[in-house]
Amino acid sequence: MRKNVFSGVWLALCVLAGNVYAEDATHGFVMSIYGHALKSAYGDCVHTAYYDPQHDKRVECGDVESTPVEVPQTVVETVTMSDAGDVLFNFDAATLTPTGVSKINEFGKKLGKQPDITSITIDGYTDAIGSSQYNLKLSANRAAAVKQFFIKNGVPAAIITTHGYGEKDTKVSTDCMKKYSLKKKRSDLIACAAPDRRVVFTIVHNKHVEKTVMVKQTASAPEPDVSQLPQPPADGQ
Repeated sequence: MRKNVFSGVWLALCVLAGNVYAEDATHGFVMSIYGHALKSAYGDCVHTAYYDPQHDKRVECGDVESTPVEVPQTVVETVTMSDAGDVLFNFDAATLTPTGVSKINEFGKKLGKQPDITSITIDGYTDAIGSSQYNLKLSANRAAAVKQFFIKNGVPAAIITTHGYGEKDTKVSTDCMKKYSLKKKRSDLIACAAPDRRVVFTIVHNKHVEKTVMVKQTASAPEPDVSQLPQPPADGQ
C-alpha cells in the first residue's frame, strides 16, 4: 500500500514539474517526452489504466525476448476440379480420361512433396442425369479412383478420406435438363451439366511458424556474504 501511494505521489510531482510525461494508451505505460517509460522510486515502470500484462512489454521494464518457438498453425486449402474445363472422367464411368490422368497425377505429385499435409479429403460429385442412387455410387467410385492415383504419387493412404455425394449441390443440371431433351440432344445435355461433375479436395496443412514472445526477466538471488554471518565459538571458549 505504501509503495502504491509513494508511486502515485512521485508521478504527480513529475507531471506538475513540467508536464513532460504522458500516458501511452497503446502500450499501457506512462512515457516521457523522450520515449522512455517513467519509473517509480522503486525502479518499477509506471502503468496506465490501459496496461495489459499479456501484451504490454518493454525491455527497459525488465521484459526480454525469449528464444523463438515453433507454433503449429493449421491451414486449410480447397481445390475444385470439374468437367467444365478439362473432362476428368468418361461420362457415366469412374474411369479417368487421359487428360484426367495427367491432371490428377500432376496434382498428386505436388501433394506428395508436402510433408506438412495432415489430411486430404476427396469429395466426388455428379450431375443430376440418371437416378440419385446410381449417381451416389458413381461419385464414390470416382473419388476412390483419384485416391489410388494419389497413393501412387507418394501421398500416404492413411491421410486420405473419400466421400461420394452424388448429385448433391448441383448448380446447373436442373436448368440443363429443362433446356435439353435427353433423347433429342443428349450430347448437349451432357456438355451443359459438366460443371456439376466435379471432385473437391480439402487439404489440411499443419505448418510451424516461429513466434517470439516477451517474458519478464527475473534477477537471481544474491549470494549470501558469509563474512557477515555469526561465527561459531572457537574451541575452549
